[in-house]
Amino acid sequence: MEKDRPFKLFLPPRISHGQVFAVKPQEMTEDGGLTQCTEKVSQLYSKLYEEAENIKRWKVATDAEVVQKDKKLQENKRTIETQRKAIQELQFGNESLSMKLEEEMNENKNVNNKNLATRHLCNLLKETFDRSGEKMNLYESEREETHHLLIQNNKDIQEHQKVLETILETKERTLGQVIVEKDAAVEELNKMKECQAAAIKKLQDTIQSLETSLTMEKLRSEELDKNLNNMSVEANKITCELGNQKHLFSKVATFISAMAILLLTYVYLCVLGAIEEHKKEKEKEIKQLTDELGIARQSITVLEEKFKNEEKKARNLITELGVKNTALCELKEAVELLSDVKGNLEKDVEQLQKDQEGLKHVVQKKEFEICEIQEQLSAALGKERVSLEEVDNLKMILAQKEEEIELLKENIEQNGLDTENKLEEHEENNKSLHNELAKKDRQLKTVETKVNELKMEHENVQRQHDEEMKNLKKDFEAKVVSEAELYEELQKLKLTADEAVKKQRETEIKCQHKTAEMVALMEKHKNQYDRMVEEKDAELEQQRKKEMEKIANKTSLEQELSRINNELSYFKQQLQTVTKEKEKIEKEAKVLKENIESLKEKLKKRDIMEQEVKILQENLESKEEKTKKKNQYDRMVEEKDAELEQQRKKEMEKIANKTSLEQELSRINNELSYFKQQLQTVTKEKEKIVKEAKVLKENIESLKEKLKKRDIMEQEVKILQENLESKEEKTKKKDTYPQKSNFSSGSRKTTPCDKTARSALLEPPNKGEKAETVMCTPLWTPARKMQATPNVKTYTIRTPPPSAGQSVQRGRFTPMVDEALKKKRKVALDLDMQSDSSEQSDLLVKTD
Repeated sequence: MEKDRPFKLFLPPRISHGQVFAVKPQEMTEDGGLTQCTEKVSQLYSKLYEEAENIKRWKVATDAEVVQKDKKLQENKRTIETQRKAIQELQFGNESLSMKLEEEMNENKNVNNKNLATRHLCNLLKETFDRSGEKMNLYESEREETHHLLIQNNKDIQEHQKVLETILETKERTLGQVIVEKDAAVEELNKMKECQAAAIKKLQDTIQSLETSLTMEKLRSEELDKNLNNMSVEANKITCELGNQKHLFSKVATFISAMAILLLTYVYLCVLGAIEEHKKEKEKEIKQLTDELGIARQSITVLEEKFKNEEKKARNLITELGVKNTALCELKEAVELLSDVKGNLEKDVEQLQKDQEGLKHVVQKKEFEICEIQEQLSAALGKERVSLEEVDNLKMILAQKEEEIELLKENIEQNGLDTENKLEEHEENNKSLHNELAKKDRQLKTVETKVNELKMEHENVQRQHDEEMKNLKKDFEAKVVSEAELYEELQKLKLTADEAVKKQRETEIKCQHKTAEMVALMEKHKNQYDRMVEEKDAELEQQRKKEMEKIANKTSLEQELSRINNELSYFKQQLQTVTKEKEKIEKEAKVLKENIESLKEKLKKRDIMEQEVKILQENLESKEEKTKKKNQYDRMVEEKDAELEQQRKKEMEKIANKTSLEQELSRINNELSYFKQQLQTVTKEKEKIVKEAKVLKENIESLKEKLKKRDIMEQEVKILQENLESKEEKTKKKDTYPQKSNFSSGSRKTTPCDKTARSALLEPPNKGEKAETVMCTPLWTPARKMQATPNVKTYTIRTPPPSAGQSVQRGRFTPMVDEALKKKRKVALDLDMQSDSSEQSDLLVKTD
């Protein structure tokens, strides 16, 4: 192909920065008849150069659009990074909230355990109170029994004393009667003695008379013998009468002993009757106590049923807490899924960063990737909405939990009030029992004093009685000694009296032993009661200590509950602030979505424009083929002129559209700057929230271990952020607009004109100059002649950068020129394919 071409494209090196020199013209090989053809060709080249200028303008506009899109992509990257950071912060906040919720659950479990422990203690206290009540009832019953026994013993002692007194009185009376009878018997015996002495005197007189008249009185002696016999009979009768009197005295003694036995039996019968009456009274009291126990058991059953209901409620609450724990676990899994989605998003972002290097060369791929990012963002936003709904559900669950906790608090307070009322009742009962015990102790003391007084009186009576008996014995013994010889029978009576006295002493000793035994029993019972009272006092002190410990535990639990409520309220406020921030972020994301959709529409319009350009190029190619068939150069030139005019009109329309698009892009940039400001404010608010969280962390010492874990996570996140920032810097270095231009035959520095053009392109349109002025500035410099030649002309051509799929069609127009001018002039237009910048100038040289 190069052999057939009569023209060559020569690219000389640049000598200076400001001047562009033309190549030394070659000698002419043809005649002057070719001047007209060259003039037409020069016109055609001028048109072509104008078209090339338009193409260069289009290239500049496309470069500006690419730069602006790069800026937008970078801004989108920044927004994505800020959103990512916000999402990370929100995730950290969610994690902290989850940790706090776990701590609250653990605290609730501890509170439940404490409640169970307190319930167990209450049950134990109830059992101990029941036992103590039973023991108190037993003690009261025993005390009442002992009191009744004491009363009965006192009554029995009094009755015994009365009986003894009556017996002593009867015995004294009987002794008085016996003494009177003895005195009467002695008087009768004295009278009998006097009678006998008188009879003996009479007999002595008779004996003397008989002695005087023995002889005369023999018959009388016989009569006297008879009289003596009669007298002996009478003496025998007297002796029989004395025996009868002894028998009567023995009968009287037996009667006295029988009467004493009857009195003892009567006393024992009275005691048995009193004991039976006491038993009946005790049975009545036992019945009353059983009725009271039945009522107490019924109340205990009612309380047990209430306690069982409360336990059921507590179990239901525990099950609900388990369900809530499962819900929290599900929420944690959802948070983990969100973290996985975040990781996927980060991976996608990395892929996007990798793809952005290729997007500089391929615009279509950028659009597809932007679509993918939008879909992922929509998915992420949908997931965030789901997470927000879950957070709302969690809030509802937390509110329900708080209500349940309040109900539990009310129940606990009610139980506490009931227990306090019961304790107060028990305390009042104990106080009343103490008062009763004190009264009973006083009564016992008074009774003991009375018993001691009675004992003293009884001992004094016994002493007096003993002294009187001794005196009587002495008198009686004196009388017996004086009349021993005559009155042996009276000794027997004395012996019987001594035996009666011995029996009396034995009965008295038995009574004394019984009273001593009763006193010993009373002392034993008293010691036992003293021990029981001491044990009860110790138990009451232990119960008071336990009650004080319970009150202290209750106060500590109430303080812990108040602290938990304060923390929950603070967490609620934090959740509200987080939800507000999320809503703001969602609104901003929606606005960004709308902006991205508008950009998509603009990109679609651009694609339509590119398709129109392709259609125009195809029309040009078809027209070139037509010109090849016709082989008429003039018609081709005219048609090309018309087509070029149409293309110019369309390009003017495109320029107007581009200006409008640039204005819209500037507006979008302003909106993005506004959104950046909002994001900065949001970040500042978040920083304030983070500071407050740090202050709270410093206040809470119990969360140190978890904070250490969080610090480790933050360090890892910082490392990831540093890696991401390093990657972003690398991508920025790669994405910078190239400052140097590659030439085919050397390198040169940029001209001031090029610098002004670049500065005009890179600066935004809001800084004073409009987009139209930038687009209309000429960016090519005409080549200057070094030597004046009339036949040779040199030109500079700017070629647009090659794009994907269209580099050959846009950068090279040789097929139109080669085949159309082979037959007539064999003039070819060869453009440099390596020139991809607007700074390089191509020189067209005419050769033979």
